[in-house]
Amino acid sequence: MKKLFYLVLVMILSLAFVPVHAATEDIEITSIDLVEHGGIAREVTKAIAEGLNVNFNVKFYNKDDYVKYKVIIKNTSKDSYELSDQTNFNKSDYIEYKFEFENDNKVVDPGSEKVIYIVITYKTAVPED
Repeated sequence: MKKLFYLVLVMILSLAFVPVHAATEDIEITSIDLVEHGGIAREVTKAIAEGLNVNFNVKFYNKDDYVKYKVIIKNTSKDSYELSDQTNFNKSDYIEYKFEFENDNKVVDPGSEKVIYIVITYKTAVPED
């Protein structure tokens, strides 16, 4: 029974809602793809974008399991925008989110696309108590 409880707890903690914010309607997420996973982490359902919010449904089994997503953001405006690696979600002691910018450049130029990698890691095991 304890194992079932911990499995359910890990599943609940692994459901992530990561908003990616922009100050304009001219920025959009054009694709989200799972590109890598470590350990026995798995994607329960494909990640989806709702506007500029990204919903992940991932299951982790062991500490240090991770998934890595490639997110493509398109700028259809005439202005450049700088992307932030800050998120607005409840931080967890168990799950870590890391943003990696292609070429370490956070600027999306007018009429261009930018690739961001989001790495979600099961950082700390859920205590048995």
